[in-house]
Amino acid sequence: MNTILENVLRLFLLLLLIIGAAFINSAIATDEQESQPQQVAAAHR
Repeated sequence: MNTILENVLRLFLLLLLIIGAAFINSAIATDEQESQPQQVAAAHR
């Protein structure tokens, strides 16, 4: 039973890592697109 539970936990952690990586990548992509005007505004300050 322990090996089955460990395998399930490893699969769950892998899924979390994949989902987290995809979420971070999409967030970085949107931040790069949205942060350009902010960088220009910050440069004028």
